[in-house]
Amino acid sequence: MKLPALRFTYFTGLIAITLVLAFTAFIQTYKGLIPCPLCILQRVALMILGVLFFFGAILKLKNPAHYVISVLSLLIATGGWTLAARQVWLQYSPEAQAGDCSVGLNYMIQTFPFTEVLKKIFQSNVDCAKVDWDLLGLSLAGWSLIFFSTLVLMTLWECYRSYFKRQH
Repeated sequence: MKLPALRFTYFTGLIAITLVLAFTAFIQTYKGLIPCPLCILQRVALMILGVLFFFGAILKLKNPAHYVISVLSLLIATGGWTLAARQVWLQYSPEAQAGDCSVGLNYMIQTFPFTEVLKKIFQSNVDCAKVDWDLLGLSLAGWSLIFFSTLVLMTLWECYRSYFKRQH
């Protein structure tokens, strides 16, 4: 069985990311959903992955460059997965364990150092744990977790392929 070309895999991932980002922009604009800091950071992770996938799709990369892009993609996808998993966990945990998520991300970035911003985001609660929209019984964070899981598996496969190709 012949595997799809590396560039085709990145192109497919880029199209999927573009569709997901367009959908989240649609539900934010037309459904009036305000994204919490965890949602915003998940979108940022998707945008960075989209840029990496764009370069992976349009450039004819040699083995070392392909390996670097695949490893960076894996790291970003894992970070997005972590953010989505945290949000899903918040949605299913008791509200008493939550911190405060009511401060906007822009304010936190302008006011606090980066490490403090990350700490506050991961201590988020009620706003980030609120389920405003669902599809087939899964919240948007649940769907995001599934999508990031797929991206992690895809980028892990690309890392393996590029490493194997580099060795031979």
